[in-house]
Amino acid sequence: MRKQGIIVFLLAFALFAVQTAAFGADLAGGKPGGKTKSNKKDPALLVFPGKDTVQKSDFEYVYQKNNGGWDAVKSHTQAQFKEYLALYINFKRKVLEAEANGLQNSEAFKTEFEGYRKQLAQPYLVDKSSQEELVHEAYDRGKELVSATHILINCGLDATPEDSMRAYKKIMAIRDSIVNNGKDFSEMAVRHSTDPSAKSNKGDLGYFSAFDMVYPFETGAFNTKVGEVSKPVRSSFGYHIIKVMDRVPNTGKKTVAHIIIRVGAQYTAKTEDQAKTMIAEIYQKLKAGADWNEICEKYSDDPNTAKKGGSLGQGRLIPEMETIKRKLGAGDFSEPFTTTFGHHILKVTEVEPIKSFEEAAPELKTRIARDARSTISRERLIARVKKEYNYQQQNDGIAKLVKAIDDQGAAGIYVKGFWKPADSLHKALYNLPVYTIGDGNQKKTGTVRNYIDWYVTAHKGYDGATTQQVTDKLFPMFVEQEILNYEEQQLPKKHREYRELLKEYRDGILLFTLTEDKVWRKAVEDTTGLKKYYNDN
Repeated sequence: MRKQGIIVFLLAFALFAVQTAAFGADLAGGKPGGKTKSNKKDPALLVFPGKDTVQKSDFEYVYQKNNGGWDAVKSHTQAQFKEYLALYINFKRKVLEAEANGLQNSEAFKTEFEGYRKQLAQPYLVDKSSQEELVHEAYDRGKELVSATHILINCGLDATPEDSMRAYKKIMAIRDSIVNNGKDFSEMAVRHSTDPSAKSNKGDLGYFSAFDMVYPFETGAFNTKVGEVSKPVRSSFGYHIIKVMDRVPNTGKKTVAHIIIRVGAQYTAKTEDQAKTMIAEIYQKLKAGADWNEICEKYSDDPNTAKKGGSLGQGRLIPEMETIKRKLGAGDFSEPFTTTFGHHILKVTEVEPIKSFEEAAPELKTRIARDARSTISRERLIARVKKEYNYQQQNDGIAKLVKAIDDQGAAGIYVKGFWKPADSLHKALYNLPVYTIGDGNQKKTGTVRNYIDWYVTAHKGYDGATTQQVTDKLFPMFVEQEILNYEEQQLPKKHREYRELLKEYRDGILLFTLTEDKVWRKAVEDTTGLKKYYNDN
């Protein structure tokens, strides 16, 4: 291996000397990979006989990526190219040594690489145009605060079609009473809303902005004019109608603190009158210049925040406090006010101004990835992949499976997510197609067995539904996962940067494993050598 490596090294430099002029010219002209009209060929730059060949364009790509990009390497000298090539050759030799030792076949390597591969694929498994739209939408909404009240009729996403329709008709009847028959929204919220807080707050949610509510509700609120009542909005909680009370500019993200006086035998204030007197006296002390933190620690009945200046952070507060917070600037504190929790004074300790779009965009992308918004981008991606690769669905196989489950009398277990197939009963169904995607060598056929395998690991239950109803919910989930898996397999062919990144991670893991095995572990285990080094030094 060492002899072969030396030969390859010398051959490489001989070859490099011939090709450096063209290589340097390509980089100087900013031509990625040398793919130009004047240089259509992509000759081999490094040849490791019987093991690997590195094309000129592959090395150029790695070189520019690790040296600041195409523009940065335009002025590099031959000496710089040669120095990096020497490092690159050594790197390749170590990777080939790792492969010769079969490290790429170990379960540890496969598990680690697969984990990285999944992570690297995620940014490509979104619809880019949708993602940009969502980032701009979130930023624009974040510049406003909306005040709204709502009425909710509970209906989970796993509800049967009949239950969903029943909830929808009920919310529509309530809306009709308000919009067309003049019923008071707040009164109807107290009477009909299944939101437990509606009995006390009459459906009032106070002021909120982007990401403060679940996405469908947020969209319903921002798309409704002040004073109007929205059409039913479906969220994971059920069906809402929303009345928008106000819209104001968002002056920034506010950090707040409070002092609270509570009433009860365990508190200083035993009665409401005593509490009102105490909070009024505290307010006067603060107006006279008393230190907020000292007053808070001495008097506040919030054990979690009293010694921390009453800090409540930047999160959303109850509606009454949100309304007051909106009116305060940095350093301002409110007059005393009362909530169901006690008697408060609220202070804004810091205001973080609205960032520019460029500053806010990275954080917004991260939040969108964790938010229900991400489903929009994924749905559009799936629709595009279906069209691009000619997705075709065959319903006969799933229909026969549904019948077989019912005939078996296993519907009760199936709908709860714990059914397992009986080979003797369903074996004839296994190979029936349920979809096809792709053409030629890339064509894939999904089968009943693929769906069953997915179902067994999914364990999604829907009590009270029929086999057909559950399958109508589960099968699209299965198809979605299959489509994403198919697109993931196409990524190396469609995106060079992804393909190169995969290769870098693969080679990096192999190099790390080889170094750990041949250097670090040996050094630790060589007790004689360690002792000698200690005595010598």
